[in-house]
Amino acid sequence: KDIPSFIELPALEEKGQQAFTIEEVRRIYQVYEKGNWFAGCIILMIYTSMMPGELMKLEPSMIDLENCQILGVGIKTKLRKRSAVVFPSFIKPILEHLISRTGGKRILDGIDYYEKMSKLYYEVLEQANVSRLTPYACRHTTGTVLAHDPSVPDIVVASVLRHTKRSSERYIHRRDEAAHAAVENMPNPNAAG
Repeated sequence: KDIPSFIELPALEEKGQQAFTIEEVRRIYQVYEKGNWFAGCIILMIYTSMMPGELMKLEPSMIDLENCQILGVGIKTKLRKRSAVVFPSFIKPILEHLISRTGGKRILDGIDYYEKMSKLYYEVLEQANVSRLTPYACRHTTGTVLAHDPSVPDIVVASVLRHTKRSSERYIHRRDEAAHAAVENMPNPNAAG
């Protein structure tokens, strides 16, 4: 009667989370510089830790260029929904370009995630000649780069990724400032080197 109990499955081999290298990020940025606007979306996800669903939701009105943050774009958790997405100032020109394309609509207006966005994403990776990682690798790249910088405390990495971490409410303001400082220090793909 309990037939499923007789089924033996092979052991699950979980892959570790993968991230782009800084050199791969530079190559994606070069594709953007050559005129591929969607490469700018990938750079945006890498430098903000935005998830693909958040990029799909992003509207120009959510972007605060002056304060280098995006408000109201979070999805999935209460923390992400209420937290600002911070970005380094060198991403402003990319955001300005993406905003200029919209006509006031969503940044990816008319693009379906599972089909068209995925197609555009993998086309950029091919043009950049980089690893064929999933869109979530952008978020893992943010976390990996920040976590490997010994000057960035774990609480700040958690803040940038908008993960929960036990901390007092009085620490949140300082955490936001540290989050801005942390993303500013990520390697600029536009810099020579």
